[in-house]
Amino acid sequence: MNRNKVLLMIVVALALIVGIYFTWFSDATKGPNKYKWYKTFEDGNIQPYDFGLLKKLLKHESPQGFTEVTSDLTKKLSRLEANDSNTYFFIGEYCYYSQKEIDSLLGFASRGGQVVLIAEQIPDTLIDALKEFGKPFEIKQISTAQVNVNFNNNSSPIKDYPFNFRFFEGNLKNPTNWNIISEDFQLDYYYEGTSSRYLRLGTLNNELNYAKFRIGNGYLYLHTNPILFTNYFMATDTGFAHAQHVFSELHTGTILYDVAARYEKEDYESFARQSDSPLTFILKQKSLRMAWYFLLVAVVLFFLFKAKREQRIIPVLEQKRNTSLNFVETISGLYFTFNDHKKMARIKMNLFNAFLRTKLGIATKTIDEATIIHIANKAKVPIEDTRNIFEFNEKYIQSNSDLEAAELIQFNTYIETFYHYYNAKK
Repeated sequence: MNRNKVLLMIVVALALIVGIYFTWFSDATKGPNKYKWYKTFEDGNIQPYDFGLLKKLLKHESPQGFTEVTSDLTKKLSRLEANDSNTYFFIGEYCYYSQKEIDSLLGFASRGGQVVLIAEQIPDTLIDALKEFGKPFEIKQISTAQVNVNFNNNSSPIKDYPFNFRFFEGNLKNPTNWNIISEDFQLDYYYEGTSSRYLRLGTLNNELNYAKFRIGNGYLYLHTNPILFTNYFMATDTGFAHAQHVFSELHTGTILYDVAARYEKEDYESFARQSDSPLTFILKQKSLRMAWYFLLVAVVLFFLFKAKREQRIIPVLEQKRNTSLNFVETISGLYFTFNDHKKMARIKMNLFNAFLRTKLGIATKTIDEATIIHIANKAKVPIEDTRNIFEFNEKYIQSNSDLEAAELIQFNTYIETFYHYYNAKK
């Protein structure tokens, strides 16, 4: 076999390998295989277990601004005013914080801010810090394919009502790990004075998974199941309702959405402890140490006198953006894909019932003529306009018949008319 034939065979073999590779790769990106049925936990809109839809909803719910944190969390928090409408928000598998960042988060909460952590695990140093605001706890895992989620707080519109979630991989229903907050009930006696300093807001299979810690003048919210906020679950009725009830505890104004903490950072502190730094060498030498102190004093004096001669920097305020149209396009696109008018009407009716329970304090389990009159009188809405909503619900939504687009529009008109009269009384 001569040299030319050998080269020809090598070229043909390489061509076959490249062709097989690209054929497999192109097939793998088409059809059902384009979906990754595992916990990706990114901000995309395609993969089932990403947070794209949640991120769009958070942007809509932050009228004072939505900032994505990609680096220097401590600096971002120092610039954000700590009050009960400004929120730091993290969602992911694990939050990689340095000790400095943990101190900044706790300080932000202590001054009156809100810190929301939705993660399967958090650093041990942060758990140790939170133990000061209640009895000891740890985050554990349970493995199952289906769970029941309940809300324990009295302020929730729905109490003791289960939300059923299932973790699917394609068409298969496989078990996965669900994280819970495991409390040490044996120490109740010793921690009787502090155990009430955090509230148990929600449970998963009767185990705590959503807690609210009081830290100074603010709060830290800890939820251990970020998978419940992914695209797959947010596109369902129960998933969307679950997210609504979780965030009903918050007063959203400005939101710092942290994506940098999802990725591990280099541990500079441990490296510095292994050998002497240049500063350590300077401080060991008497002459260099005195020169260093003189330099620090000179720098401090320079800034003190310079600050008196210059005007303070005026911060640039970002212009408020109206994201209502983007929100409408997102939700409308979602339901346009399903094309299920009755499903949309059922969601609007559930939200309307939640409004009656939270705003008017009226139970909606049983609706009769006396209840309709009571609702109309309390909301200052004509009885006939109130009756139209519940008659439509009984005739169309609760029935087995399909719902046309025109009927859905009519139902929306009934709801908007009710809200118009209710808001007019204010």
